[in-house]
Amino acid sequence: MDEMKYFLDNPYVDKFIDEKIHILLDESDRGILVVGMSLIDIELEETLKIIAPTNMTQNEKKWINNASFASKLNILYISRWFPRNLFSAVNKLNKIRNKVAHNSKKVDLNEYDSELKDIFELLGNGVSVFIHNKSTKILADITINELSKIKDPSNQKNFFADHKSVLEYLSKYDNNIDNKLEKPIQKMKFSIGILLINALIISYREESLKILEKNKIISLVPIRPRW
Repeated sequence: MDEMKYFLDNPYVDKFIDEKIHILLDESDRGILVVGMSLIDIELEETLKIIAPTNMTQNEKKWINNASFASKLNILYISRWFPRNLFSAVNKLNKIRNKVAHNSKKVDLNEYDSELKDIFELLGNGVSVFIHNKSTKILADITINELSKIKDPSNQKNFFADHKSVLEYLSKYDNNIDNKLEKPIQKMKFSIGILLINALIISYREESLKILEKNKIISLVPIRPRW
């Protein structure tokens, strides 16, 4: 979990997650797969543009815009910008996206729960548990906040005095709360997983750029002592 804590501490990553998570949650199950993978595609393309030598002409860089998702991913992995686990996770997600994009059947993310869990676990031990717990907490907070705004029609005052009273109401009178949250939790889990992958791409990119100077090729980069 140390590595995950590291890249989540990056202020750009926090900003990225805050800005993008609502875009994903507003999508259908099919849309969330397509849009989510497009966010990864944007970061892969951005990485290629950033690491490209500054003396490349705009014409020489045109292939980056036209390259397929798989090509961008493979180039960055072969060039050792990303580790095997991140490459495998993105590659497996892309296969699911391609299957969904070419299938007219209605998409239900719950059908991919086991696959997604295994994919996100590739990012590090316990990551899938982190994603589940984080999703549950966010959705619980959203639910409690929404319920706390309900007004009593007789006097227009808040029906619940505070968040604690909302929780007490749910525990007493709503035995189906877990079932109601099952569908949005799956969407939240996928959204957070996608954004964690984007965060990792950003993190690896920034760390690699600290080592690889402007236009130097890898063989000319000074080797840092290991002590």
